[in-house]
Amino acid sequence: MPTATILPNGDYSIDTFWDYPNDNVHWHDIDEDTDSPNTSDYIYVNDYDVGTDIFEMTTIDDLVTATEIIVNIYAESSNGGYVTIDVYIAGGWLGQKTISPIGGTPSKKSTTAWAGSWTKAQVDAMRVKVIGSADSDGALLKIYAVDADITYSATAATFDQKHFRIFDDDGDINSGTPLANEDANYYNIDSLKNIRIRLEVANTGTGAGNITRRLEFKEDTGAWTQITTNSNNVRLSLSPNFDDGDATTSRLTATGTFMAGQGKESGSDTTQISLTNAYYVEDEWCIKFQAAAEGHSYQFRVTNAGSALSVYTITPTIIPAAYADAGGYHYFDSAKFPTLSARYIQGTIKTSNATYPASIRLYNITDSVSVTGSKKSTTSTSYTRIRSDSFSLTTGKEYKIQIGVPKGGTVFAIRTSYTP
Repeated sequence: MPTATILPNGDYSIDTFWDYPNDNVHWHDIDEDTDSPNTSDYIYVNDYDVGTDIFEMTTIDDLVTATEIIVNIYAESSNGGYVTIDVYIAGGWLGQKTISPIGGTPSKKSTTAWAGSWTKAQVDAMRVKVIGSADSDGALLKIYAVDADITYSATAATFDQKHFRIFDDDGDINSGTPLANEDANYYNIDSLKNIRIRLEVANTGTGAGNITRRLEFKEDTGAWTQITTNSNNVRLSLSPNFDDGDATTSRLTATGTFMAGQGKESGSDTTQISLTNAYYVEDEWCIKFQAAAEGHSYQFRVTNAGSALSVYTITPTIIPAAYADAGGYHYFDSAKFPTLSARYIQGTIKTSNATYPASIRLYNITDSVSVTGSKKSTTSTSYTRIRSDSFSLTTGKEYKIQIGVPKGGTVFAIRTSYTP
């Protein structure tokens, strides 16, 4: 547990038996740390006098519960003298402790500890009583500094990755179409297509903390890796629908009070913020899987500029489908089909596991891309006839039909076809 030193910052009551060389504001004469006192300021008693002062003390911002109090003085005494200390906290005095002998050389002396359990409010209102006794004729007791060491449990931020959702890259940063339910993993994405992943981080701790949210991924059982724009099988991708740094609004389940995050397309790291406890932030990254990502599984997490968060309540998984050819190669010539307005593919397919959708698509071999609108999927584990929406083809291109399924599943097909 940490320890902090608090100092006098006010006179609750002062005794005229205490003398002072400079002014009559007693706390101001002894408000230094006892490890580095100013010996030109002090309070003193002499010749059998006894002086009693009670001081208000500074506070500790991150304190939750105090468990131990030790009061220190920096003092000297000639011809006898001693100091008695008491602490007022939680509505009462803890009991006097005497420091003796003081000694003729200025030095630091300490009480033994008072042990207990006190709240921040109680420590904030704490007072220290200092009774100085010059116990002989000609005695001189000087006190140069008073402080108190407080052992306590501190407030701390606890960052927790609480929620996520996968969106299509088809709107501004706060209006992309959901591709799956909140906190649902996504297994129906093709490579070379922009999607967006939104992650919520909440501070569930007892104090504020600075956080720079960084997106990292893990391929299969590999190491966590910072995402970039130009390496690895999953990358950040520029979006035509928002700019890097655009502010987010809340779209996920609230965990306290919302604080705006950022949309990210060109950098893995957000701007650093101080996230107060009981607040949460949402950030959204635009990503794209490369062709080599097919057949692999990917997990995603937010870190604090590379340092793992305290808690990961949930960690999203995205698995891009892996495709195999399911038909011959076809060359499209619009001159041969001048009146054909609707083109589509169809197939009778099933998946081995409903968690992993089976898909059919038409692939543009010439340009190495899936034909927009040609993909159709099913989660049925029984053979099901599916048919794509209509799509257009470009003359002079070569195409092929493919069937696919994410890692973890198997796709079965008994018939595929398309109209040219």
